[in-house]
Amino acid sequence: MSNILNVSLITVNGTSFLDVEDHGGQNIVHANAKPTTITWKLTGVLTQGYFSANDAFQWVLIVPPTGTFDPFKVGDNGNSISVVDHHLNSTSNGNYTYFLRVHYNNQVYTTTMSFAIATTNNPNIVNR
Repeated sequence: MSNILNVSLITVNGTSFLDVEDHGGQNIVHANAKPTTITWKLTGVLTQGYFSANDAFQWVLIVPPTGTFDPFKVGDNGNSISVVDHHLNSTSNGNYTYFLRVHYNNQVYTTTMSFAIATTNNPNIVNR
């Protein structure tokens, strides 16, 4: 199985940041005997940028149980990153928030991070 999440650059009130397009539920992984590969692909102007193997991805708030996810891999000349989610049963259920970094036009752009529960738009992987 494979889930693809597009990553674009958006600007709000003069601040540019990464937007992970998971509105269709591509970030939700249901327990399955077969692993699910999750891939983040750069879109729009970001295709001229890249994910760096050194700093592209970071878990925040809750770190998943050991063995749930394989190490992240950068692919497509840095235009994508992928991870294999081994969500086999309820032992890896959780809402795993992450932070992305993309290098573009001599700058580093990131996803936003909000700790206010009512206004959160943090990107996450949901294992159900």
